[in-house]
Parts: sequence; C-alpha cells; structure tokens
Amino acid sequence: MIGLASKDVPKMQTIHADICEVDFESSQFDAIIASYRSFHISADKHTDVFKRLHKWLHSTGKPLFTYATEEYTGKKSFDDYKNFVGQELYYSHNAPDELYVDLEDIGFNIDSVDHKNIGDGTFLWVAISKRLLSPLSRRYSIEARYSSLSELRLHKRSQTAHGGENISINLIIINHNAISLFKAGQNANNRHGIHFWYRA
Repeated sequence: MIGLASKDVPKMQTIHADICEVDFESSQFDAIIASYRSFHISADKHTDVFKRLHKWLHSTGKPLFTYATEEYTGKKSFDDYKNFVGQELYYSHNAPDELYVDLEDIGFNIDSVDHKNIGDGTFLWVAISKRLLSPLSRRYSIEARYSSLSELRLHKRSQTAHGGENISINLIIINHNAISLFKAGQNANNRHGIHFWYRA
C-alpha cells in the first residue's frame, strides 16, 4: 500500500506507524480521512484515537471516517474476529449512540452520518468537525463535501477581505497499515482559495 501511494502520488509523505502511538504537532491538518481503520482497533482505545485527531486538526478541520455497526457484525457492540474474504480479521466497535456521545465529549460536532453499502457490507460514514469556541477568530474557512463512497472535496479560502495569502491544504489519510501526509498549495495571487479532491 505504501509503495502504491508513493508511486501514484510521489509528493505524498508516507509513514508506517500505529495510529495509537504516532503523534503530530497540534493544529496541523485541514482534513483527516480514516477509511476502514477505526473498527480494527480495540473499542476501548477509540476515545484516545479521536482525541489525537482532535489535537492534530486546525480549528476548521474536517475529519471523515468509517465505523462498523450491527449491520456488518450482527451486534450493537462487537469485539471479536470476523471472516473477511477467507481471512479472520479483528473488529471492534461500540453502538453508534455511544460513539456520538464520545465524539461530542471530545469536542467534535457531528456534521453528517450515513449508512453506505459499497459491496462488501454496510458501514457508517461519519463526517465531523472541531467545535469552535470563537468563530470570529477563524483565519480560514474550509468547506467539505462528501459524496458517494469515500469521495471528499475540500475548498479552503482566506477569511481576510484582501486575500493575498499563500494557502495550503494539509491532509492526513489513515489506512490499514500506513499514514499518508499530503500538502497542496496555492499562490497568493488567487483569491478564490484552493480546492482538493480525494477518493479512496
């Protein structure tokens, strides 16, 4: 997976690390995508992982992640192995209501929740954002639009009236065994901001 990412997107920095142990500086990322990852971590570690995401995000950051539910495992809460294409994989999740309370306690707003079946089962796709204590202090605004499957479109622009700033989008993508960092930039002459499109 790391080799494919490096070949297809050579500017992307990839790290082979455990999401429960790796750390980054605070307020570093504009978006975090964690597809098919959270439910392979023990549910008793989910709170700590989401706290890490909250720390890493800018004030206007937009995470998107998938979560297993009863529709896939057959139980509201699950912590066991399940067969997937002939292999036994570890799955662990709480009931969705418990997840939402946990996210809100950490300091996230729940922007959207969608049950999506993409062929190998139905999973919960959750879009969240950092709860702002002072909306007027935002230097940038980020608009995130999630469409079919795991498609994410981001638009970041300056909140200042005159524009004229270099703007970049910093993105972290968390997969099964790799963490990928990506940065896209826009020069100061473009006042319309920067667009970023991602699809897993």
